[in-house]
Amino acid sequence: MKNTRLFWQIFFPVLFIILTSVSATTWIGAHFIRSFYYEQMREDIKDRALLVRPNILQLLDGDGLELQEFCRVNGRLAGTRITVIRRDGKVLADSNENPERMDNHGTRPEILLAFGGSVGSSFRLSKTLGRIMLYVAIPLKEKKPEDGVLRLSVPATAMDEVLAAIYHKIILGTCLVGLLAAVFSYWLARRISRPLEEMRK
Repeated sequence: MKNTRLFWQIFFPVLFIILTSVSATTWIGAHFIRSFYYEQMREDIKDRALLVRPNILQLLDGDGLELQEFCRVNGRLAGTRITVIRRDGKVLADSNENPERMDNHGTRPEILLAFGGSVGSSFRLSKTLGRIMLYVAIPLKEKKPEDGVLRLSVPATAMDEVLAAIYHKIILGTCLVGLLAAVFSYWLARRISRPLEEMRK
């Protein structure tokens, strides 16, 4: 009875330490992967914005119909929402909605950052689409960022689906490590307790 108790006194603490370490490492790793993937998506959307910006600038002086059509067609092709915002926050064109029906965008966090000359980004619920979106905004003119903003956005579900697949693999890997940890803890407990058992005999 004493020998059995000694075995479990070794087995459970060793298993607990291993599982705690693995769980902590997994949590940190998952958090890092999410942050890394978010940055990758943010950079990808910013690159898309930089690609279409020259065309947007050429169409700004028109009657607005060409700009609206450009945003609609290219937004659909790229699977990305494209929005052009004037310096006073009024929406000039949007690939998904009639800009005349849209609220003033001058107070949106990513828009404010872009007006200040930075690349702005944010995650939030779109009132227009009713979905969580990742927004990235850049100034229309680098030397005059206050003149207007070009914003691109994609549904957060695209990111969530990729992350869900990654997390699924992480969970399976963690379960496998947990099983191996139990086997190792059992082996270690037996290896330590057996000599002590022999000494007591």
